[in-house]
Amino acid sequence: MDKKTYYRSVSLIFTLLAIGHAVRLWYGWPAVMGEFDIPLEVSWVALGISGYLAVRGWQFANNKAKR
Repeated sequence: MDKKTYYRSVSLIFTLLAIGHAVRLWYGWPAVMGEFDIPLEVSWVALGISGYLAVRGWQFANNKAKR
C-alpha cells in the first residue's frame, strides 16, 4: 500500500468517527460503557481530535500539507 492510499483510508476512518461524534452531539444520544455513562463533553473532545486528524490526513493524501 502506498502512502496516498494509506492517508486516504485513515482519513476516511477519522472522518466517519468525527461525523459519528457530531451526530451524537446534535441529537444528544447517550453513550454507555458497562455501567458508566459517557458525558457529551467527551464527544466534543473526540470530535476535535478526529476532525483534526481527518483534515490533516486529507491534506497529506493530496500533498498539500507542510512537512
